[in-house]
Amino acid sequence: WMPLTEGSWHVAKDDWDLIVASRWPIDATYPEVYRQYPVLINTGDNGDWMVTASHLKCCNGAEQRQTEADEYMAFLRDAMTPGGEVNLTERTPVVYGGDLNMVGPGQAMHTLLTGDIANEADNGPDFGPDWDGTALKELKGLQTDQPMNYTWRNDNSQWPAGKLDYMLVQDGVVEVLGNFALETASMSNQRRTQYGLNAGDDMQASDHLIIVADLRKHDRPGTKPAKQLKQID
Repeated sequence: WMPLTEGSWHVAKDDWDLIVASRWPIDATYPEVYRQYPVLINTGDNGDWMVTASHLKCCNGAEQRQTEADEYMAFLRDAMTPGGEVNLTERTPVVYGGDLNMVGPGQAMHTLLTGDIANEADNGPDFGPDWDGTALKELKGLQTDQPMNYTWRNDNSQWPAGKLDYMLVQDGVVEVLGNFALETASMSNQRRTQYGLNAGDDMQASDHLIIVADLRKHDRPGTKPAKQLKQID
């Protein structure tokens, strides 16, 4: 754990492998969303944030990933709509991320970004998943020391290196101050020494790289760049 100068971490875990740790209290959890774990974090003066940890079906499971993406979008639409089972305060920031295993065919990522639900019979209609009715923003997550965006690599595997881990945000209410992936093995000795790191630190907790984002809530409606104000089909 990263040390805190005051207090201790607040941690929520589902009944599988998803964990959210926060320096602020976690007021609500929603473990019923399959392989995705939304929680509501009370940040105090900056209000609530909904953060979802995700670990979608891997490998050749494109059909199941689509089902999982549809289910989350149905949950989010309900949360953002007054009178649903979950009622978010308007303009509550939503952040979604994790190991999404986006390999092979399928449109699950398209669904998560745009709210274009494939199985509307079971999950309801399409919707714009940002508070301004537009798509979510996918953070680039480039590595700090080389122009690569893969988050998983195993040179002894049949699978090539690839970007499996993603972070999506509502950029209508969230300002992205910084974002990167950390592969300590690709850093120079000087860079690792500068930050107190060792070559194998990034693989201590997971075989996937660490994804970092510095986010800030903004309450300035209508500030999303015009090129992103696209209609959701």
